[in-house]
Amino acid sequence: MSANLRLALHSVPAILLPAILLPSYCGSVVTGRFRTSRVDVLARLKVVTEDGKAEVLEGTTVHPIWSVDRDDWVPLGELVEGEQLLADNGPATVRSIQLVRTSAIVRAILMFSTSAYV
Repeated sequence: MSANLRLALHSVPAILLPAILLPSYCGSVVTGRFRTSRVDVLARLKVVTEDGKAEVLEGTTVHPIWSVDRDDWVPLGELVEGEQLLADNGPATVRSIQLVRTSAIVRAILMFSTSAYV
């Protein structure tokens, strides 16, 4: 028995889409599990894209995002102001980072060679 899983990504900030979407010709078998957990701290980033558009990103402090400066995946909680991130339309610059104490439920689907966060 096989099934397809489609994620509604309309609420995901555009800047994160390159990090979680697979090319249309590609796919991955879910080899892990759907995981729900509660966190007490979130990282809130204010970023500005090359075209001047400002966005707020919020995620777990360990959520990976591509740093253009480091040429590597970096946890949100380890980013620094001024760091360049990969956005869907070019680089975006981190303007501020704030660690927010809260009680939030987060979810992840663990997949072969990648993770898709929703």
